[in-house]
Amino acid sequence: MIAELKAYCAVLCRCNQPIPIPKRVETFQREIERGDQTRLPQAFILRCRACEHENVYLLKDIQEVEGEPRERIHRAKAAGR
Repeated sequence: MIAELKAYCAVLCRCNQPIPIPKRVETFQREIERGDQTRLPQAFILRCRACEHENVYLLKDIQEVEGEPRERIHRAKAAGR
């Protein structure tokens, strides 16, 4: 039996961890690939789930990453609340 590999679209953080992109950004990317570039954002801001830093990413930075996205650690849980 062959295991099916999962993949998702992400950008790489400065800490080299993949950050999954929201569905809305995937929609922007598909529309641009079809040639509809009118008034679509070319950049977006995401927060890394590993190091908690934000950065600006371009649509051209999106790549497909194998595996499953990392779960977000909620600050309240991390602080012991």
